[in-house]
Amino acid sequence: MEKKVLFVVTSHDKKGDTGQPTGYYLGEVSHPWDVLHAAGYEIDFVSPKGGKAPVDGLNLDDAVNRKFWEDEKYHHKIEHTLTPSEVKPEEYAAISTPADTEPCGIFPKMKPWQQLGGRSTKTAVWSVPFVTGHRHW
Repeated sequence: MEKKVLFVVTSHDKKGDTGQPTGYYLGEVSHPWDVLHAAGYEIDFVSPKGGKAPVDGLNLDDAVNRKFWEDEKYHHKIEHTLTPSEVKPEEYAAISTPADTEPCGIFPKMKPWQQLGGRSTKTAVWSVPFVTGHRHW
């Protein structure tokens, strides 16, 4: 099996009905991506709706953020995330939920996730480790 990690990111681009923009925080994706990618892992991205994941905290003065953002392959992947139904859990060594509450909340609500690993979402979703992102990498 190829070493792969699945990053679960948000689909929300607005904070509730406030109209304020939001999205995944770039550093919460880029910094773990950098470590895992350097270790030989392929990274895929999934979001509740699939497609473009909205970004927040786009700080390209951070060298790792810039490295990720300018990487054509991974920039394309984050702009074209998988939908949950496209994910094949047996392909992944781990899953990462970069410090966003929405990705964690989608597991029990979305039928495609409920079937993953043959487990109930009330106890566990995957039989692989979770790698969690953090704002203070």
